[in-house]
Amino acid sequence: FSKTDNKYFGGDQKVNMYHLFAAYRSPGSFFYKVKLGVTNEKYEFSDSAGDLKLKDIHTGLAGGIGVGFRHGQLNYELEYSRLGRSLEMIGVGIKFRF
Repeated sequence: FSKTDNKYFGGDQKVNMYHLFAAYRSPGSFFYKVKLGVTNEKYEFSDSAGDLKLKDIHTGLAGGIGVGFRHGQLNYELEYSRLGRSLEMIGVGIKFRF
């Protein structure tokens, strides 16, 4: 969740979003990853007087693919995700497995 200054309208910008995924990782030291889920994004822009100028809501499917390497209790991963219609993400991560 975020609330920031909006230079375009001179007021506030509110962006609320969530993404919920289920992911599968193939077995073995080197693996591929596939994830599928849902996304919800809500945007509100107000001018300096506090009047709402733009309100937009996106709900839909999200998904991603990736590759990784398991070493001990660590997973090293590189992935690409498409989060609804408007966002794309490339992620690099290290995950600790219990």
